[in-house]
Amino acid sequence: MANHVLMFAPTQEGSVLGGDGVTYRVRDGLVRVPPGLVASFVLLGYAVADTPEVDTLAEVDATSSPYLSGITAGTAAAGKAVVLNASKGVATLTSATITTLTATTVGATTGNLTTLNAGASGTAGTVNVFPATASRGKLAVTCTDQTGNTTVGLNVAAMGQATVVTLPDPGAATASVMTSTASLTALTASAVEHNSLTGQPGGVTISTSTPASGSCAVQLFVKQTDGATSMTRAASGLGYVSTVDGLDVVATTGIATLTNGCITELVTGKVFHWVCEAAGALGFTLTAGAASYYVTLVLPNGKLVTTGAIVVNA
Repeated sequence: MANHVLMFAPTQEGSVLGGDGVTYRVRDGLVRVPPGLVASFVLLGYAVADTPEVDTLAEVDATSSPYLSGITAGTAAAGKAVVLNASKGVATLTSATITTLTATTVGATTGNLTTLNAGASGTAGTVNVFPATASRGKLAVTCTDQTGNTTVGLNVAAMGQATVVTLPDPGAATASVMTSTASLTALTASAVEHNSLTGQPGGVTISTSTPASGSCAVQLFVKQTDGATSMTRAASGLGYVSTVDGLDVVATTGIATLTNGCITELVTGKVFHWVCEAAGALGFTLTAGAASYYVTLVLPNGKLVTTGAIVVNA
């Protein structure tokens, strides 16, 4: 317990001269008087009230400090100061505006948040979730402008077991998630049927095209069903020289194997049988009059794929 300090209400503001010859400052109409000088102040004609100085919350009363009296450390109360408990925590806070909140845990034991707002209307917010390893990125949950002033909810349906839902790497900077259960329901192909498409031809691209007088040397690559990945095994089918849309057959002088794969003419200069290498390479020389031609391949699955322009010079 500290020494008591006596306070009195002087008639003037600013400062007063005490009986010990020391000038004491007047603040809010009161002056703190050391206990040993009470008698000297009384002799000077001042009325002195005995108001002890306090050390602990328990010694505060409603009159001396209404914001401190009756408070409990760790519990927030209306009209009272907030004091942390021994664990540096405070319970029963109804609301607070915090610009930056950094917390190790916000949950049932420390926060039990009912609603968490990141940002506000007109101010973008972000919820950042970091992994256990430093400098290994983060998950940022954000929201773009909606068409109207509507709310988009993310709801987890009832599950019969503990489940971890993993988002696989899409292999691209942007990707979309299928959101229609109707689309998934309408998909009747089995996993075996889907896997059977792996490695099957699905597209074709021109690797090189070298126009010459009366001919053009072409190297093609037959691609897998995704239209981008190279083949992992040889494939074969029919083909024909065509219009740009692949709907009509165009007559030429001839088409023959160049390098890679094999071309066998079935109708001279028009229809042929092709076999590509394991990696999808197929080369041929097209002989014809000066013009732009196209080649359409009939893939083993029946799909028609047409090349870009094959130019023959005069």
